[in-house]
This record gives sequence, C-alpha cells and structure tokens, in this order.
Amino acid sequence: MYKKRFNWLVVIIILAVFTGVGFIYMQGESSTPVAERSESELIVGTWQSDDDSNSVVEYSEDGTARDIYDGDTIASNTWAIVDGEQPTLEVVVGTDVFKYIILDLNEGELVMSYVPRGNILRYHKIMQE
Repeated sequence: MYKKRFNWLVVIIILAVFTGVGFIYMQGESSTPVAERSESELIVGTWQSDDDSNSVVEYSEDGTARDIYDGDTIASNTWAIVDGEQPTLEVVVGTDVFKYIILDLNEGELVMSYVPRGNILRYHKIMQE
C-alpha cells in the first residue's frame, strides 16, 4: 500500500517538475518582449481606426506617415514620439503640429487622446496586403 502511494507521489512530482520547466521555457521564447520595445518601435506599421474602417494611418520607421482614407492617401506628414510624463505622439502637417497623448500602445492596439479636445482615438494594427 505504501509502495503504491510512493509511486503516485513520484509521478506527481515528476509531472510538476516538467510543467514548471515547460512554463519557464515558454516564458523565454520571445526575443524582444513587448514591455522592452519603445513606443517608436511599436507604432511603426499600418493602423486602422476602430471608429471608421476607411480611415488608416501608416507610420514608417523613417519618421514619415500617411493618412489614408478609403484607399487614397489624403495627407503625408512626419511623426515623432516625445518622452515625458506621458509619451506623446507629435504629427507635423505642413506648419501645424498635432499632439496626441498615448494612452495604450502594444503589438496590436493604439489608443491615444488628441490633446486640445481630449477625444479618444482607437486603432488596431493591420497587415499590409
């Protein structure tokens, strides 16, 4: 009877060890965790508005951006992330500078607040065709 309990105990301990090792291994799979990526790296890509599916913004690594509506480029501009108490996206269109406080930015979601009005803009990252 004790031998049966001992065998089950050994099996349970072995399973627990393998589960723990597997969990630790899976935690190390990502080469660059999202938490370690800067806002400037995360924002690069193509973002579609959650409020209007025809509205798309494309941020490039070189600091340029395009506003696209219904497939047509309606504006080309430049962008930069300014570090501070809250990271801020600054978009320069001609001589105008538009500022957006970044509320949330990760691999798939961009949420920001347009500074003068305070309205919330929500985007999700899309794949280029």
